[in-house]
Amino acid sequence: MTNSPLSPASTLLESDRVGESWFYIDSVPKTMEVKNGKGFDMEKFTIGKVAKAADVGVETIRFYEKKGLIVQPQATGTYREYPQSVVTRIRFIKRAKELGFKLSEIRDLLELADQPEEDRAAVKQIAEAKVESIRTRICELRKAEEILADLVDQCTGEGRIHDCPIIEAFANDDFRSNKRHS
Repeated sequence: MTNSPLSPASTLLESDRVGESWFYIDSVPKTMEVKNGKGFDMEKFTIGKVAKAADVGVETIRFYEKKGLIVQPQATGTYREYPQSVVTRIRFIKRAKELGFKLSEIRDLLELADQPEEDRAAVKQIAEAKVESIRTRICELRKAEEILADLVDQCTGEGRIHDCPIIEAFANDDFRSNKRHS
């Protein structure tokens, strides 16, 4: 087998190994490519198999279909058959969600991934905006931690609730100033 670098979003499909040829999904396209240039029949999955392979619930797949993140295939007989590439697409969505991307941002990233020949500047711009959003949220969380820790320090944990500095601060909006003392 020859080593070929895969893009970060590529997924090597070990189950599709034929001899020394490896199949992979480049980026997150809706079609499969073969490293050695030969075509093959893609394995089809039921929604249950897709869910298991992508480690999500069937409800999640249906939700992604409703949101337009994955395409719902036409039913063949009594059930729908999904291409293997849907598993990779769902994994892409999961990884992006884990990094804090909203579904609208993920949709934008998927649309860009479906155009692998386009310039990557738009992808970088989306990622940079998310980094800035995360940094802002971290600052907000640090401030919230500081305020809440101060309130916890002020509370003895004993006595009646109506004298609790935490409850009083929330009720009186005093927690914003972080200057409340009992």
